[in-house]
Amino acid sequence: MVIEKFLSEIPLLETQSLLLRKITLDDVDDIFEFSSDIEVAHHMTWEANRNKEETLNNFVNVVIEGYKRGQSAD
Repeated sequence: MVIEKFLSEIPLLETQSLLLRKITLDDVDDIFEFSSDIEVAHHMTWEANRNKEETLNNFVNVVIEGYKRGQSAD
């Protein structure tokens, strides 16, 4: 399987205790909650997000566009 095809068609994987799915615009609030935490950002390659618009523009939209092109958001 070509990685681009897999990334553009990420399947929904669900168990009783876990749900893995593509990120959507509806996830902005939840992603902002952890990405704005200074303690979390300290261990990451990015700085803590200051507002939800920053989370939307710098992460969520980038990931969603990457899905369309079959690219990861690393």
